[in-house]
Amino acid sequence: MYCPGCGKKNDDDARFCAFCGAEIVDDQPEEVSVGQFLANRVSLFLRTDARKGGAAAAGFLVRHKAAVIAVAAAVVLIIGGSALVRSLFDPVRTARHYFESYMAGDWSDVYYSVYLPEGELLDEAHFLAAAENWAPSGYLDYQVEPLDDMAEEDSLYRRYRFTYSTPGSTSSSQMDVTMIRTGKKALFFDDYRVSLEGLIAEGCTVEIPEGAVLLLNGEPLETEAAQGAGQICQLPDLFAGTYTLGMEHPVYQCQEMTVDLVSGSYVNLLSGCWVELTALEDPASGDAADYLSELFDTAVAGEDLSESGVPLSDRQDATAQEDFREFRSDCASRAQRRGTFRLTTAELDSAEFDGDTGLVRANLSYSCTGRGLELTDQPYTFSGSARLTLAYDSGTWQLVELYVSGI
Repeated sequence: MYCPGCGKKNDDDARFCAFCGAEIVDDQPEEVSVGQFLANRVSLFLRTDARKGGAAAAGFLVRHKAAVIAVAAAVVLIIGGSALVRSLFDPVRTARHYFESYMAGDWSDVYYSVYLPEGELLDEAHFLAAAENWAPSGYLDYQVEPLDDMAEEDSLYRRYRFTYSTPGSTSSSQMDVTMIRTGKKALFFDDYRVSLEGLIAEGCTVEIPEGAVLLLNGEPLETEAAQGAGQICQLPDLFAGTYTLGMEHPVYQCQEMTVDLVSGSYVNLLSGCWVELTALEDPASGDAADYLSELFDTAVAGEDLSESGVPLSDRQDATAQEDFREFRSDCASRAQRRGTFRLTTAELDSAEFDGDTGLVRANLSYSCTGRGLELTDQPYTFSGSARLTLAYDSGTWQLVELYVSGI
């Protein structure tokens, strides 16, 4: 039986509560439902323990008033500070900073706001050099709005549109800024930086003669070579912009070209190259006039081209072997008709550089002396011209094609 005063269980035949002394009236039902039992316990708690707990809590607050106030203040600061910290890492804040720096022409701040791949030519110095050609417009006022669903917390990108007014213009302008998530800040907050994919020139190639060193704004540049008429150089990633391209070569000269480089640009420096005659008269790399003399001597003697000592090109389109056999045949035919002869002079007249093939055509003139078929015949002379097509490879001029007229 339960006491109506304190609610504790007593013996079934008890008239007074063994715990609080209250009289127990035997009017309780023989069976108590779960709901009735819970209601009884709640009512009892409100009459007894709740009153005691309230009084204890009030006493605690009085005794520890200062500590309670400090804890409450700390909770407020934590809640407010969390909002402040979150605002510091909000990507729109970075986007605003980038926009304001760009409009003010503060290119150093712009550089540290953007996300760039690693690269030798993608440092701050090259960025500032490329930015010299940019013209900041300034702004009077601006508004920013998101262009995508900002509820997607795990999005790799954040896009914003800046609508702004500029001095001297009655209409507004717009700039879209794309942010890319690059990692974490303070362990908890996503770090976003400005993505400027159009700022990088990727996959640019420059064609230069074989053996040349490419110059970018006057400085040698290490490049990756590929096959081509000359040497196709794969440029490293660099900032899109205006550059001056040139080259250094042991025998070729090349005119510098100022070009605008964007992703996929192709520049052919071969088209602006030429060869000085002195480059074809250097025994160290090969003398074109000496080549012709050796070719004449070998052909008149009826020997093979390999006996001439003239370096031969291994290009697939080289026809020097066939050309020499035809030249040797012409020499033999003339000797049968007019008698033996020999080359007396060979002079280099001009040289042409072919920008499509990377080859040089050396134009020469020659003269020969013959003695006739009979001993009584008077010596005679004849002259003609020759063209040697040469490729500069491995430090020497190599014969690609041969044509001799006047035999």
